[in-house]
Amino acid sequence: MTHFTVYNLRVNYRKTSLGIDDYHPRLSWQISSDTRGFAQSAYQVQVAYDAGFVSAIVWDSGKVESDRNTHI
Repeated sequence: MTHFTVYNLRVNYRKTSLGIDDYHPRLSWQISSDTRGFAQSAYQVQVAYDAGFVSAIVWDSGKVESDRNTHI
């Protein structure tokens, strides 16, 4: 199993989504892995009311086959 870390999460180039009033926000992230040749091949974005995702998920992109990680 490949281990990786997703970091530097951004919404409209900002570290926090608080105060963003945009119906189509642009999401971006960076990925780090010690595995040689590691590359993203898909992503799935989920939004919930709380950071622990204990509450209902309010939006889910589903699995998207893409190597993009900016302007999603």
